[in-house]
Amino acid sequence: IIHASQDYMVYGPKAIKDRLVTESELQQINPNELVKYIQGLFTHKHSILYFGHSSVDEIKKMFNQTHLYKGELKVVPVSSNTYIEKTDESIVYVLPFEGDEASIRAVSVRDEMYDINKKVLIDLYNVYFGNLFFYEIREKRGMAYYASAFMYEPDRVADPYFYAVTTQTQADKLIPALDAAKNVIDNMPLSENDFESCKSNILRSNYEMFKYKRSSVLNYYLKMKEFGYDYDIESKLYPWTKELTLADIENYHKENIKNRKFNYFVICPTQFINEEALSKFGKIKYVTQKDIFGY
Repeated sequence: IIHASQDYMVYGPKAIKDRLVTESELQQINPNELVKYIQGLFTHKHSILYFGHSSVDEIKKMFNQTHLYKGELKVVPVSSNTYIEKTDESIVYVLPFEGDEASIRAVSVRDEMYDINKKVLIDLYNVYFGNLFFYEIREKRGMAYYASAFMYEPDRVADPYFYAVTTQTQADKLIPALDAAKNVIDNMPLSENDFESCKSNILRSNYEMFKYKRSSVLNYYLKMKEFGYDYDIESKLYPWTKELTLADIENYHKENIKNRKFNYFVICPTQFINEEALSKFGKIKYVTQKDIFGY
């Protein structure tokens, strides 16, 4: 449910509705039409990626024998719907749920598009603040079983970044956990030792010891192509990472995270839902599982 709640806040109820096919719609679909769609896939423009031991000549021969369509390829239709909804006002979505625990997902979407010049800064920020957020909420304050904070990188050039904070706690600690999370976000702890440790781990795990293996090379190539790069950007990212300082992390947090608007999704037993306390985080709106799943 917590993952579905994130989709609900990022993409909105229209996206939930559009991606589902009702039972009556399924009954009306002609199976032969679906077969035609599948058969027509290779009549549209497409790319073929291969990972394996065969030579280029062997691959060409294989495709010349099996990839038989020789007509003019059609342009793949592109949907004009991005669905992503910006966080213009703070709303607290509440889903009453039986149990002893409460789950909170806070999401914030702004017009922050992919920027290669910020990639290493965001990567390092995610590790530094993510670790501190977990420590402050779970270990130091005892307010949650689990706590995370992360700036998600888009998969498409047309989509923005989005920031998500997750807290799972005891139901009777719902409000204190929300207060604690907001306090840590508004007042990020600074530690030079923790920063240097995170930086060393990033350099080692993301660059010095990391390798794209097997088909992951192709996925990496496709992602870079999506964002307009026809070369391996890792060669630039490594020295950029080495130059980052704790002040860079602090400035990024102040300019991009602190005091930003969030939508909240709260899953909690009814008896622990305090509307007055929740209302200070945003306008309260009750939802059902059908709202977020579409069925």
